[in-house]
Amino acid sequence: MLLWYFTGNPARLVQNAGGGGQDVIYQSHHARNVSEQTVHVLDTEKSWLSTTSLRLSLSSMLAELSSRKMGLHRQKKLPAAAVNSTSAFGISINTPRLDRNIDRQDWIPQMILAPSTSVEDQATCFFFGNYISGTEMLNTCGNYQYVYAIYANQTVGIPLRQAVTAIGLAGLANFWSAPNIMAKANGAYCSALRLVNSGLGNIEEAKSDQALVAIILLGLYEINTSSGRRSMKSWTEHILGATALVQLRGKDSLSSPLGRNIFVHLRNGIVRIPILEILVVDSENIQIASCIQRHTAVPNSITELTKISLQYESPVEAASTKLGLLITKHAALRASMKEPQDYENTPSIIRSLQALDQEYLEWTHALPPEFISTQVPVSEGARSKDAYGTHYLQYSSIWIASIWNNYRCARILANELLLSHLSHSRNNIPEIDQQPYENILDTTITTLHTLSNDIFNTVPFFLSTDTNEAPRALAGNLTLWPLYLASQTSGVLDDVRRWARERLRYIANTMGIRQAEPMVERLTEALDSEVRVLGDSVAEVSMKEAL
Repeated sequence: MLLWYFTGNPARLVQNAGGGGQDVIYQSHHARNVSEQTVHVLDTEKSWLSTTSLRLSLSSMLAELSSRKMGLHRQKKLPAAAVNSTSAFGISINTPRLDRNIDRQDWIPQMILAPSTSVEDQATCFFFGNYISGTEMLNTCGNYQYVYAIYANQTVGIPLRQAVTAIGLAGLANFWSAPNIMAKANGAYCSALRLVNSGLGNIEEAKSDQALVAIILLGLYEINTSSGRRSMKSWTEHILGATALVQLRGKDSLSSPLGRNIFVHLRNGIVRIPILEILVVDSENIQIASCIQRHTAVPNSITELTKISLQYESPVEAASTKLGLLITKHAALRASMKEPQDYENTPSIIRSLQALDQEYLEWTHALPPEFISTQVPVSEGARSKDAYGTHYLQYSSIWIASIWNNYRCARILANELLLSHLSHSRNNIPEIDQQPYENILDTTITTLHTLSNDIFNTVPFFLSTDTNEAPRALAGNLTLWPLYLASQTSGVLDDVRRWARERLRYIANTMGIRQAEPMVERLTEALDSEVRVLGDSVAEVSMKEAL
């Protein structure tokens, strides 16, 4: 393998020799005073990777690193004070979830800060309070718990620290409406990206846990600070870069709990967010669920790594992995179609989609007890605001709830496609032959209604219950796309869409997750329009327009 990386001079690339057959090339480009990094991943053995392009967009010119030393220390725990801090501050990992009618300033997690606490330390505190799940989940794959493990047990490098700082500063800037803090966030982001780029010149560093995590966090920064097409495109490109590093790391990285946790989270991100988007990149990509939308099959290497990870996983983690493998099968079906409206093969497609839907349903019948939900009554005062209906669904953790919503989103997309083909068939065959299709159509409509309602009923658990397990910003990120998809599913009433729009507005304005803004705009436009668009499906077209 030849590993190329950007060294600060756009005209200069440094070549390092290694093993394998893959080239990773970093280049620098400048346009309209915005610096961009481009990564081309070239694989001589697999055509699906031959045109992959990763564009890591910067929101400002690269900032110089602060000369302040953070103080690197190894610790086994991260109790009240964060590692690598120059001043003492405390943070409760088990911070309360969002309260109703909360002010922005009150939304910040409770912190015990010394008067001299730097803004960078406050940013780190914000990140841990909002993205690290409760202590009872620290050994569970699926979210950002591995960052806790790295801070507690490793000497944390500057690139990862800068990425954490960037996310924390962006959160503080959003809630305090402070442009000066956002400027610091942009500087930290640019610094982290530059350092990651330079670190890729060393193959061992490129394969490290911290390099991979830093890139994942840079993608999270894009989601939180940008809206619309650029945000999702930039997130996708960061994930493409992270996925390339996963392949470079190989199966050996799955044998350690930390490496496996990082892989599972990356895989869950691949399944969770791209399944709800129509990607706008031109190149082939290797994300599992996005392949459903792009009509491309999932590369065998990603599938094989997923299967290898199963042998190390707990029953809960294995359930998530098996869902990912089902979505891989879903992607293969879409890849086999010339286009979503491949009506020449409608009978065969209907049979395949019915079989796939049955497999999704069977997945729910073999889940461990941790996946059981309970119905919680909603007070009259909270109805039509925090919840739509008389009850909401409560789970053992937000990770379990997000896995359920991944399942619902995937199954909604399958049933929307099935609905499209059933509707076409009903309109193009003699009336005497329509009854079998009518029966399937009724079942499909009922399934879509149930799945979308179940997503709506998870929203209070993520956003506005009184329990204290879920970090706040993480809960908003996990709610965002499932809620939007459910609101655009066929048959959803306008009153429910209005409620969903206000929940998305809450995520955008109060939680500061800017990717929700175009979703609010799209829902407003759809509610104002008397014409419903029918394309790939109501949900898919709406998601495409939101991007």
